[in-house]
Amino acid sequence: MRTTPPSLSDRLKPRMSAWLLLAFTPVAIADGSPWYLRGGLSWVTSSHEHLTDENCANHNPPALFGCSLGSDGRPIGAYGRLDDALGWDLGVGYRLSPIWRLELGYERVADRSFSGEANFLSVPGAQPVTGDLDTGLLMAQVVADIDVGWERIVPWVAVGAGWARHEMDPMTYRFPGLAPGAVTVTSDGEQDQFAWRAAVGVGVRVDSRFTVDLSWSYTDLGWMGTEAGTATIVRARGTRTLEIDGTEAAIRNQSVRLGVRYQF
Repeated sequence: MRTTPPSLSDRLKPRMSAWLLLAFTPVAIADGSPWYLRGGLSWVTSSHEHLTDENCANHNPPALFGCSLGSDGRPIGAYGRLDDALGWDLGVGYRLSPIWRLELGYERVADRSFSGEANFLSVPGAQPVTGDLDTGLLMAQVVADIDVGWERIVPWVAVGAGWARHEMDPMTYRFPGLAPGAVTVTSDGEQDQFAWRAAVGVGVRVDSRFTVDLSWSYTDLGWMGTEAGTATIVRARGTRTLEIDGTEAAIRNQSVRLGVRYQF
């Protein structure tokens, strides 16, 4: 009796089942607990930021900058950057398989100074702008280890998403060309923002429990800014207050991180 040869899908099913079993069997079966702790220090830098109005056409309360072009031909605002800073992180991870890991961590970068220059019209001389920012980040990420055949060194890639909280101190705008001590000080602000990250790194296994990580990451942290509120305006003729709308600037960080993993 003539038999029908198995189809391609029938031949592939056992191989696919074996691969899935290998990929998603916790390492605990062979390597102990799949859980680990992680921590690290990062050197954080960012590109240039443009602090602008949340709504340049708003009149109630009025926008700080407005929709016009400034003294240098760019939209009126504050152009500068956040200083490079040291950050730290703590978290927990779970190894799903020899390839895949899941991590949840909290990161903090504090006392990061913004230094820039405003370009208001009809203001002679420099217009320096300063303020401080604290950022906390809760981030979940998926990590894929890449087997290159090395016993102790394992490259990896990761993508993640989370929630950032930016706490910005009042921003100070100085106008020494108008008069000594001429400043405008805005309200502070808190912003809760969606964040995402892409990272590449390499893990160096020290022993059966400790692994040292060196990595680079790009993180989109949404927007920092000040809230609508009272601005204090100090000029030669006196001091007054004015209600103004909020301001904001996008934050895009790059960082180099040195970390440690401890497997239970």
